[in-house]
Amino acid sequence: MSSLEVSSRSVRSLCASAWPDFGTSAIVFAAAAAASASGSVAPAAVEGVTAKSDAHQDKKANKGGKKKEDGRGKSSAEMRCSSIVLADEPLDVMAFGDTVKHPPQRLYNAFLRKTLGEQQKAGSTSPSQFRVLTYNILLDAFCDSDWALEHIFPYVRNRRFVRRDYRQQLVLDDLKAIDPDVICLQEVQGPVFTRYLDLHLQSEGYVCLYANKKSVQPFGSCVCFRTTKFELVSSEIIDLTTEWQNLPEATRLVEQAPKLPEGLVRSTTIAHCVRLRDRASHREVVVVNNHLYSSPNGSNVRIIQAATMLQYVQKHHPNMPAVICGDLNTRLESGVMRLMLAGIVEGDHPEWAEGDQFDAHRADKQEEREFDWHSVIVWNDIAFCRRLFIALDMQRTGFIPTEALHDAITASVADVGTLAQELPPTVDYRRLFRFFQDLKLHSRESFYQFLASLRDRVPAATIDGQSSIVPVPIIAKPQNYAHCELRHDMHLALCHADIPCTYLAFDPPEPTVNDFMLHTRRLLKCVYEVPGPSFDMLTVEKAIPSSQHPSDHIPLAADYDFGV
Repeated sequence: MSSLEVSSRSVRSLCASAWPDFGTSAIVFAAAAAASASGSVAPAAVEGVTAKSDAHQDKKANKGGKKKEDGRGKSSAEMRCSSIVLADEPLDVMAFGDTVKHPPQRLYNAFLRKTLGEQQKAGSTSPSQFRVLTYNILLDAFCDSDWALEHIFPYVRNRRFVRRDYRQQLVLDDLKAIDPDVICLQEVQGPVFTRYLDLHLQSEGYVCLYANKKSVQPFGSCVCFRTTKFELVSSEIIDLTTEWQNLPEATRLVEQAPKLPEGLVRSTTIAHCVRLRDRASHREVVVVNNHLYSSPNGSNVRIIQAATMLQYVQKHHPNMPAVICGDLNTRLESGVMRLMLAGIVEGDHPEWAEGDQFDAHRADKQEEREFDWHSVIVWNDIAFCRRLFIALDMQRTGFIPTEALHDAITASVADVGTLAQELPPTVDYRRLFRFFQDLKLHSRESFYQFLASLRDRVPAATIDGQSSIVPVPIIAKPQNYAHCELRHDMHLALCHADIPCTYLAFDPPEPTVNDFMLHTRRLLKCVYEVPGPSFDMLTVEKAIPSSQHPSDHIPLAADYDFGV
């Protein structure tokens, strides 16, 4: 991916080419914003540029008459959101037609418009090509709560940047810059869709289809397509809370884990399957928008959901070109991606055992649930647990002696000796993982002391979480938990296989890849990967969301060609 030097000079040159119609004030604002982000100019100086711009516009709009005011005596500029400064009062969803005076001058979008403009001038596209975008735009409830701003996004220096009336404008700006033929959005709030996104995208020539999760909350996803490129053949909501019962292995899974159906219903997950016909060639393509279950403990649920979605597409749209994309809430090394790319996930894959902890920890109070949600075993912990088990399973039997752990447990977790006492003389991987989970939920400090005491027993215990392939432990005769072999034969390939980051949050930032774009490699060809923002762009303000980026995810887009 291309990188850009964050400097006032680069911002000036990029913005001058990308927004020539917005005058000097927009370029000065962009330069000031970059300088503020780098620490060379105080944030107040940036806000001052915008405030002067608003004051000038109000003066101009009310020349020769009394300044317009609302019932509270506020001027229109004070009540309207600008490119950075927003009113302090809570605002509802911006209505269609509400705009800022100057579009936010953003490094990535300026770079993108320049790059895609050069591609278009070079004539490197063909009529049979089409562009698909997937983008988790971040639900308001997930980003502007006190808990989220304290624990997930503590680097957000101004709460205005995570408000919907600020962020939704940046989302729309991203969509216009990438200019896709098909748009797949996740974490779409119902009012934001009906009162803002749908109306604005209609004016840009799209038809938008919204799909709510299986919940009373107005929260879901949407698929939009350009009407000059495609016409709609069908739109189907795949209810993954019930459709999984049509898997041939469903009965076996329920026999192994009777509580599994309850967990799948609680996930409220759907997939949105849209079939489109190219107006020029009359060829058809299926686009599936996904947002798989996000619980860190739900790896087994995600495998079942992915298998269910794939089976549905194969059954109802056989031998069709397909693009499968979205926020899969998983990693490239996961069971979900093994199923997607290899066409199989085995019954002894470790994520079946890890997912057995799905119902192990429940809380009634919201604060407790939020704490537990972000205190369960995360990827680096999982990697360590797997490596530790492999290192101690010297006989390759699928069992390790508990005695090998006792010294470390006693030294680091003296206050929870009962957890160690519950361990049998030998443990399989499922039992060790459960111990890891219980220990971390009891005390994060004790958990990491325990891990530190075992570092010398685990070769290559520290990984970067992205490129390192974690070995798979031997699973000894899986039983008493849901597991089975699942297959498909759609022959999927991955675009953006080498992208280092699609999600960036926490302090210090934890870059991960949760978003994916797959296609049927025998029927479609990925001809161009639209460049995403460089890591330098994403970390101008430490992580995202920020004044430059409206979500903790980045937009991901690629061009496909029917002519394979």
